[in-house]
Amino acid sequence: MKSLKLWIVLSLSLCVVACGDDGGDNGSPADGGGGGGACADPAAIEDPVLDPGEGHAGIDTTPGACGASWTVGVTGRVENPSGEGLGGARTQLCITTPSNYLCLVPPTTDASGNFDIGVADVSARCIVSSVMRVSLYTDRYASTYCDLDVMPVDGVFALSEPLVLYPVEPPACLPELGDETVARTITFPDGLALVDLRPEQFATSYYTELAAGRADLTGTCMLEHAPAGGLDATWGLRPDVDVRDGVKIRLPNVTGLAPGAQVNLYVMGGLSTKVNDEPVPEGEWAMYGTGTVDAEGAFINSDEGSLLPTLNWVGYAAQ
Repeated sequence: MKSLKLWIVLSLSLCVVACGDDGGDNGSPADGGGGGGACADPAAIEDPVLDPGEGHAGIDTTPGACGASWTVGVTGRVENPSGEGLGGARTQLCITTPSNYLCLVPPTTDASGNFDIGVADVSARCIVSSVMRVSLYTDRYASTYCDLDVMPVDGVFALSEPLVLYPVEPPACLPELGDETVARTITFPDGLALVDLRPEQFATSYYTELAAGRADLTGTCMLEHAPAGGLDATWGLRPDVDVRDGVKIRLPNVTGLAPGAQVNLYVMGGLSTKVNDEPVPEGEWAMYGTGTVDAEGAFINSDEGSLLPTLNWVGYAAQ
């Protein structure tokens, strides 16, 4: 009988150590997940789907009457930060003409990461301005948005620099979906956290795709519309979706700001990003709120009412 009691005590002790509350600082279910303490599997990485289309081959390049840039094709390459070509990335060109704004059906890159976008619609070939959105849905990368200064040669604009997709990581433990109305804090490996997020705030099919990662965008087209003075640090998030009513965020204090220091928080415009009900153009940064460094100097917490509207790119700049 004594042996049985000892076995029960040891078993309960082991369960406390292995299954107990860890304080909620590492993205575990203790952070408020709605799934009864278990972790959900993140979305699986899949083989890329290649659908590069026909490009601009066969399109008449004879220029028409145009007061801007007459363009029948845009070519380039999509890479990761190591310079490896990424196949299956969707490359969407959105165009402003003298009379219209439209986004073309996005072809994918080929297996080597190259793309060729044909502008088949004659009415879209007179390009005043344009922005590229690049996404890879089958792998863990944040979307990239870049303005293009289109300068075609014989009707075709070849990008001189590759477009880069930046990797993101899923949380160490994504709380099971459970009750989608229940708020939970989701913490990613580098410390960024979405605080009191409710899965009902976006299509729940995106829940297992949540991922984030810090990226140095210095010298890239992604910072072309950064605020004056630039951004001190930036993070990419996935999936690229709006969050109904917004979400609080916690960012690692990677620049060593003093406790109590305040920062301005910025979001990059995505497909339908709005700040204070005003649309943010794709690829442009907009201030959406402020944050304060905590007493330990470790993290920057969103101030009251400063809610991230979209999960694509977020950054901060010291006040």
